[in-house]
Amino acid sequence: MPAGPVATHDWKRYVDAAPPGAIAEFGCFDGGSARILATLGRPVFAFDTFDGIPAADFRAGEDAENPPGKFRPSAPPWRLFEQHPNVYPVVGRYAETLPTLAGLRFAFVYIDCDLYESYRQVLEYAVPRLDGDVFMCDDYGCTGAKRAVDEWLRQHPEWTFDGRSVFTRRPLVLCSKCKATLTPAEAAVAPPQPPASNHRA
Repeated sequence: MPAGPVATHDWKRYVDAAPPGAIAEFGCFDGGSARILATLGRPVFAFDTFDGIPAADFRAGEDAENPPGKFRPSAPPWRLFEQHPNVYPVVGRYAETLPTLAGLRFAFVYIDCDLYESYRQVLEYAVPRLDGDVFMCDDYGCTGAKRAVDEWLRQHPEWTFDGRSVFTRRPLVLCSKCKATLTPAEAAVAPPQPPASNHRA
């Protein structure tokens, strides 16, 4: 949960390249990452229980390194972010808070929530609401998080992953025959186009 393998200078590079809009961080602990993201000049929605790892989402096997209660912050969210008025804490389990915010969209997303179930919920909720082409994570070394990411990637071939922290949306491919844009996976199975004819009526 504390910022580890992700270099904070990458956040600025990707956020600067993102379209206008808000940042979302999923998993905040003591708010250090959210405070850094807040300096980039955008609204930051900080999603967390602010009470540590939730027991309801914990799986004893694959999430064993992050037991319930771990990462409980040292202060309430209003105190963590009192110097950053552009940070908006969203307090609660993702399964409870995400369904209430269906209209919210993001320009950039950073995921740092450790557990399989937490990752699964965030990937299914946040990425379809992402207007940018990049998002990042910090927990691919955690067993549960890795499984959730791997499962999601198999279902979403339009995204690539660098194996560490950065997800990038694949460019769309123009299909001139059907006058549509396709993902690379769709383009691979598109019907072949007939060769140009030299015949004149």
